[in-house]
Amino acid sequence: HTKAFTVLELIIVVGVLALIAAFAIPNYTKSVERTRLKIATSNLVSIYSAEKIYQAQNNYYWPNGSTDSSIPSINSNLKLNIIDDGTVVYSCTGAAATFNCTAVRQASSSYPFTLTLTEASLDFKNAATLNPKCISNCP
Repeated sequence: HTKAFTVLELIIVVGVLALIAAFAIPNYTKSVERTRLKIATSNLVSIYSAEKIYQAQNNYYWPNGSTDSSIPSINSNLKLNIIDDGTVVYSCTGAAATFNCTAVRQASSSYPFTLTLTEASLDFKNAATLNPKCISNCP
């Protein structure tokens, strides 16, 4: 008598592992995308704080009268350190009394989203006045 696994036992083990993977992989992917959304929200909150400081020092929000979608430019002008992972595009428009920034996860991804941020006070609780606010494909 030699001790070995039968083909049926191996098939059952492979089937159980495939079943576990079928449930685990989609949940992992959703978890990664939720994390990207939270990072984008956190970056917008950092931009909000930096814009408020910039406005206090210069009497207008950055970029005054234009739009900038360059992360190095956002980092340089607002003295931030947003890391460009290539999955979210940030864009800011500024003027004397207002600014608007967006974070957009590209539509080509499995889970696209769009977040917006304005000069209004930060609000994470009241659905009517959320700032930053997810305006499309919100999880």
